Amino acid sequence: MAAPAKDPASAPAPRTRLHPDTRRDHILEAAGAVFAANPYSAVSLGDIAHEAGVSRSLVSHYFGNKRGLFVEVMRAFAAAAPEAVRTDRSLPVEQMVAANVEAWLEFAEEHRETAIAMSGIGALGRDPELQALVEEVRERVVDRMLLNHIGTTDVPREMRIALRAYTGLYEVAVSEWLQAGRMTRAEVRILITRGLFAILEDVVPALLAENERSGD
Repeated sequence: MAAPAKDPASAPAPRTRLHPDTRRDHILEAAGAVFAANPYSAVSLGDIAHEAGVSRSLVSHYFGNKRGLFVEVMRAFAAAAPEAVRTDRSLPVEQMVAANVEAWLEFAEEHRETAIAMSGIGALGRDPELQALVEEVRERVVDRMLLNHIGTTDVPREMRIALRAYTGLYEVAVSEWLQAGRMTRAEVRILITRGLFAILEDVVPALLAENERSGD
């Protein structure tokens, strides 16, 4: 008696052999989703392997350990984060700032735990490689703000320093909102929007005037 024919719909899907770079990117994308939603201490390589649909040993093959994978996730975040701030000088400056602040908050909320870690307050806040990535993001964000408001990155030292200080305000505000829960999103929006205008319209002119007065 012949064996019954197998239902093609019930057969397992054939494995797709991915190029190593494609496989690595797939694991990195899965890791980004896991780390965005969970604190670093709560994530294991097994969690990431499950999300990616691969073995734990394959994750280790590409990234070594959890810290190595986390740094690569942070590197991808560092590349993407400044792109949330767009330059559209056709808009009135108030509208451009409002749109960029909203985009920043949306990006941070979507990547909650990653944004907290990138603020330097997370589990690997003192990690030298992560700190270098944080510095890279700060400089790129400052450059984007200068292009938005001034049209050039060739500005006096005082203006760049003041805007770097502003990135610290943003980082603490995001931590107070997403990690500590002591601020609402609306409060953060007000703080970083009005804080930016205060720095550009009041603090920077005062710094320039002081240095001119003192002869620096």
